[in-house]
Amino acid sequence: MTDGAPSTSYLTAGLRRWRRLTDAPLLVLAIGSLPLLLLEPVRDDLTRADRTFLDTVNVVVLIAFATDYVVELCLARPRGRFVRKEWTSRRLQGLRPGRLHRSPLPPAAL
Repeated sequence: MTDGAPSTSYLTAGLRRWRRLTDAPLLVLAIGSLPLLLLEPVRDDLTRADRTFLDTVNVVVLIAFATDYVVELCLARPRGRFVRKEWTSRRLQGLRPGRLHRSPLPPAAL
């Protein structure tokens, strides 16, 4: 690492292939869900169907990126170096503003 570039010694052939296959679809998913973030501040003013749609999209995006991280972790060698170098991927998943702790059903329906 004398040239100042970050070490990516954890990249295996499988991990490179996985990234080649998934980077574009994940980018489209991430950019495509950005406009929906603008609806979060007015979420309480939306219809129940719209809130359910937002929740569904947030869950799908979360599952897609969490799955990507787990697959990358499984393909990386050594895994410890991957976890240390790719900490931003782990943290960004926690920043999804979806309100997963709220149930889309009213309390009486639970």
